[in-house]
Amino acid sequence: MRNTYLLTACTLLCMQGFISCRQHHEDRRVALVQALDNNGEEKEDEEDNRYDGPAQRDSLDFEKIKDPSLGYVPAGRILKAIDFTENLKHAANAARPASTLLWVERGPNYDSVGPSNGNTRGGGGYTSGRMAAVMVDTLDDPTGNTAFCGGIDGGLWKCTNFLSAIPGWQVVNDYFANLAISSICQDPTNAAIMYFSTGEATSNADAVYGGGIYKSTDHGNTWTQLPSTVNFIRSFKILCDASGNVYLAARTTTTPAAQPYGLQRSNDKGVTWTNITPTGLTSNSICTDIEISSTGRLHASFGYLGSIVNHRYTTNPSTVTSGSGWIASTGLRPSGVAAIRFEMACLADTL
Repeated sequence: MRNTYLLTACTLLCMQGFISCRQHHEDRRVALVQALDNNGEEKEDEEDNRYDGPAQRDSLDFEKIKDPSLGYVPAGRILKAIDFTENLKHAANAARPASTLLWVERGPNYDSVGPSNGNTRGGGGYTSGRMAAVMVDTLDDPTGNTAFCGGIDGGLWKCTNFLSAIPGWQVVNDYFANLAISSICQDPTNAAIMYFSTGEATSNADAVYGGGIYKSTDHGNTWTQLPSTVNFIRSFKILCDASGNVYLAARTTTTPAAQPYGLQRSNDKGVTWTNITPTGLTSNSICTDIEISSTGRLHASFGYLGSIVNHRYTTNPSTVTSGSGWIASTGLRPSGVAAIRFEMACLADTL
């Protein structure tokens, strides 16, 4: 009798649980049907409750790095913090021998044959990225053994055995605010003064934009950005004449303005700049190349990306203006023929 009672009680409990479970699923089914009738609003609300979107993630990042007393992120302090951190790392490395550090090789891979210089990835050779700026410092070193090289996004490098079978390069600085060095030159009146422009001027998809012109007054050891040039972000070439005036073949300023800057000149060692692009061009005003001959004549080519290329020259580059002093050459190339760009070389007055 007792066993029969227990069995009956268990059966009733199971039936009650089954009914409760069935009722729960029925309630859930009704809720889902209502959700579908409401265009899935309930499902979206559930997902919103489970996951944060990009706005919430960005807001969290902002809260982590903002100054509570200011209520915003002080960008200038971030740059100072990065510099401070880099200095700490350099100091820590200098305080202990390199032999105590554990290094794992991470590159580069390469596709040319040459000395490995310790690089074992690829079978005993070397390579580098593309380079647009090279200058042999014959003023400081008449033997031609000293050279500077700028990577398109790798900073400035120097070699003091350039004529050797295996030249050795040492980094001057690969921590500039902008590393896209496009051209480099030296002041003939003062070998200690050098300039380099930044910003890849060509139209390749991976072109690296620049951030002005940098100047050195200690033979290329240290460099400072010229404040008047921060808008020069794409430059083809920089040159100095025999009097120390500086010329820049520029393409555009900073975006979104992105106005063509043409040919620029500085008569005060880079403090101020004047646009001396000649008027009356049958091409756009982008200046793609400049050359200064041994006789003091300045040649310049204008026009880029399918326009008609114009050549102009002047015998008074330090005083020429946009409206006067320029001479248009004749017979240099067929008129009315478009080109991508035009480069020159000159020997005395032979172009």
